[in-house]
Amino acid sequence: MSLVLLDFDAGGGLSDHATDGFVTVQVLDGEARMTTAGHEYPMPAGSLLVLTPGVKHDIVAVTPSRVLLSV
Repeated sequence: MSLVLLDFDAGGGLSDHATDGFVTVQVLDGEARMTTAGHEYPMPAGSLLVLTPGVKHDIVAVTPSRVLLSV
């Protein structure tokens, strides 16, 4: 398992990608938006999203945000 702490400015993020393992995305501070296969998930601070292997996703910070990613 890898843990990655990401700090995004508003509008920053990661473009569409997928991984071979389960992924959790937890917004620690700020607000972000995740998109997967046409579904959009607003993610305020404290929210957690779990993705199964192979699900394409992206994340964009709506406000400056700190996000914990585990793969």
